[in-house]
Amino acid sequence: GWRAKYSGFLRNVAIAMGNSGELKFLPALRKLAEDARPEISAPARLAIRKLQDSSAETAEAPTMRA
Repeated sequence: GWRAKYSGFLRNVAIAMGNSGELKFLPALRKLAEDARPEISAPARLAIRKLQDSSAETAEAPTMRA
C-alpha cells in the first residue's frame, strides 16, 4: 500500500541527506531518527553519523596553501 511506499520514500530521503554532506539536513534527520518505524529511523541515524563523521574529518583536515 501507500504506507510502505511512503516509508521507502522517507528511507531514501534519509540516505540521500546523509550522502549529501550537508549539515543543514541534521534537524530533519533527527526528526526522522525518532520515527517508530525502524526502516526510517535506522537509515536516519546512520545518515546523522555519516554527516557528523564527515564534518569532523573536514574540521581536522589540514588546509593546503599554495
